[in-house]
Amino acid sequence: MTYTAQYCEENIYLLAKSFCSEEGDHRQSYAVFISNVSRNVALFNQQASQAPQLPVLWDYHVLLLTVESRQTPNDDLTVSIWDYDTRLGFPCPFDVYMIGTFPDIISDISASCGLDLVSHFRVVPTSDFLDHFASDRSHMVYCFSRPCCCSL
Repeated sequence: MTYTAQYCEENIYLLAKSFCSEEGDHRQSYAVFISNVSRNVALFNQQASQAPQLPVLWDYHVLLLTVESRQTPNDDLTVSIWDYDTRLGFPCPFDVYMIGTFPDIISDISASCGLDLVSHFRVVPTSDFLDHFASDRSHMVYCFSRPCCCSL
């Protein structure tokens, strides 16, 4: 898989597109946008963090959520998170990702620093994400040259 740092939505677009082209793929998948009104969300266990115990503050983040089809009615659903930027595994079981990325301490940090760091989630079916994808990077604060591998 192609990965480019700081280009989470393009990375997830390419990953989702590869899943859709796989024959016999029985996963349901969703692009998950994480942000909030203040555009400050704290995610723990991110590779961009200088130390594992410190969060990274993103203005937003995008990942892929997949749900594996049950083979029999007694099988548990397998829900996985695909986040190129996590230290928790790729893919990562949903519960492990949620506990490791969004610990209860975020509320305490928000209160002590006066920032709204609580994440809001927008879940979009992958088909809609692929059909309507657009990103002009105008939200970026710094001017980066566009990497050649992310020209969508």
